[in-house]
Amino acid sequence: MADLLERESTLDEAERKRHLATIERLTEQCGVPRIEVGRRYEAELERILASTRVRDFLPILIARKVRQDLRTYAVPEPAH
Repeated sequence: MADLLERESTLDEAERKRHLATIERLTEQCGVPRIEVGRRYEAELERILASTRVRDFLPILIARKVRQDLRTYAVPEPAH
């Protein structure tokens, strides 16, 4: 994972914490590995950060998009 949340200098600590908490919630809600949720969340965050100035609702908007994307994600079956 690129870990945009660690290297994005325009995010303050409170924003980072909100985004990380949202990733954790999505991981629990969707039952998808954190690495997959994080990858999709950070990709959407990067896309949105390029064109927005108001950031208050980004976790909500991004979570909605990622949750929608994850509906088509198939959790790999464990090897027998």
